[in-house]
Amino acid sequence: MIYLFLLTLILLLFLLTLFFRFDAGSISEEKFESNSCIAIIVFISIIIVIISVIEKKEKSEEERKKIRELGSEKNYLFGKYLYGFKENQSKELIRCVETDTDFVFIEGGTELGRIPANSIKKIWVEDRSRITSRFTATRIVTLGIFALAAKKKETTPSYYITVEWETGNMSNNTIFEFSSLEAVNSANNNLRQKIDKVSKEIPDEPAPLVSSGDDIPGQIEKLFDMKDKGILTEEEFNKKKKELLDKM
Repeated sequence: MIYLFLLTLILLLFLLTLFFRFDAGSISEEKFESNSCIAIIVFISIIIVIISVIEKKEKSEEERKKIRELGSEKNYLFGKYLYGFKENQSKELIRCVETDTDFVFIEGGTELGRIPANSIKKIWVEDRSRITSRFTATRIVTLGIFALAAKKKETTPSYYITVEWETGNMSNNTIFEFSSLEAVNSANNNLRQKIDKVSKEIPDEPAPLVSSGDDIPGQIEKLFDMKDKGILTEEEFNKKKKELLDKM
């Protein structure tokens, strides 16, 4: 990289300056060695920071270029990619780019994969316990979703969106991970808004997290709590509440 070469050249010039100052007798040998070590450490740290900033800027520019190429209607950060495209390695901080017909998921200037909006059959919004109970351990390992198969202690809860979509006669599952309830709900809402634009309804999956053994008033109370936390929209809450009341 040209930037690294230039920064290395600057470092060499800097060290030569120190050497000539020492050679001229301006400072003692011990002080020179001490100051040189400190200067080198500081200078290398500065170089690392500068390189990091440059790489981040280049990646952002590649991302903007890719978004322009896709003719984006709308784009937003979309959690962490886990599984479901040809790229099996998980990716942090990916971006979802909406085109006329597709959801395109990118990392920098690289396209990880795309999902046609009209191919989506279900969207599952779950926490870790529910997704691991729905995908059995064997199934998780078979799919290669090792991030879910591994038991880990979490200081903060994780949430997941699984998009079930079809290509021809094949059914696909693409999984994304989110670090907060707000982030997963925002991503879910963005997906559904786009799907609404192409006039295609998809079922809410899974059903609200209530036990079939609860009485109906108790289930409605849980639904209200989910609506209050932002898990359910007002429309979804009213729909499920009506279904429960009809059973009374």
